[in-house]
Amino acid sequence: EGSGPGELSMTAFACVTGSGDLYVTQRGAMDRFDYFTGEWLEEQPRGMAPPPFGLMGLQDSAYVGVYLEFADDPSGVGLDIGVALFVPGPFSPVTRFIEDHYVLRDPNDAAGFMDRVWFGYNIAIGRDETIYIARRSSEQYEVLGFSRDGEIVFELQRDLPRVERSEEEMAEERSFRLAQLESMDAGGMNYEADPWRPFITGIGADASGMVWVRRGTEVVPTFDVYDPVSMEQVLTITIPEAGEGGLYWRVTVDRFGILAWNENPESGWQQIYVLEAPELPPGD
Repeated sequence: EGSGPGELSMTAFACVTGSGDLYVTQRGAMDRFDYFTGEWLEEQPRGMAPPPFGLMGLQDSAYVGVYLEFADDPSGVGLDIGVALFVPGPFSPVTRFIEDHYVLRDPNDAAGFMDRVWFGYNIAIGRDETIYIARRSSEQYEVLGFSRDGEIVFELQRDLPRVERSEEEMAEERSFRLAQLESMDAGGMNYEADPWRPFITGIGADASGMVWVRRGTEVVPTFDVYDPVSMEQVLTITIPEAGEGGLYWRVTVDRFGILAWNENPESGWQQIYVLEAPELPPGD
């Protein structure tokens, strides 16, 4: 732990690329290591903008992540945020897939920052390197897929009913998020939970190329599985074992398999589970 070469402090995100680059985002910089040897390779210190969030590695040494840039805005703190492709070196976007502008009118508004930036986008990488992105939104169910050069190659929208949160659910989220901020030395902020559940809280792409979209409106983790060519839904998968705390379960699906864990376990300590998709009869 520390701030010297190869030392880490307040780590937040990480990913491994196909070429064996391990990128680690920490509070003030991004470090790159050799996954196979553990050797520290380089560090890009934070400038005016923080390092990218929500990292996902590609098959070479490039990666995809959420960027944040400050912009002039007369009504508050202007933030240009979105999802982009990056390569080793200074974290300057090479290809921007999604670009949004947001005004933070209250610097102590933790919900605005966390929902728009830290958890504002769900990202998955397909086996053909299609970059799938879904904004966190309580108003729209939408998934977009991009080629590396930024062309839209997949577009999915669905009309689903909105689901309102209970007062107990909002209070629990407020408590959980404020505890997260306290653990990051960012106490003293406000968090007012969205009264509506977001439509999408996760996406993935499995070894067969199927696209998994998690419905944030369901307590039990529920995935709509789509064929990326026809864009037709082929399956719905649930994880009933998550129980009543299912809203806090995180599930990652990629070409290597499925992992799951509870971000807010009653036991106070976390376990990571390896899951297997159900075997389907031929033709199903």
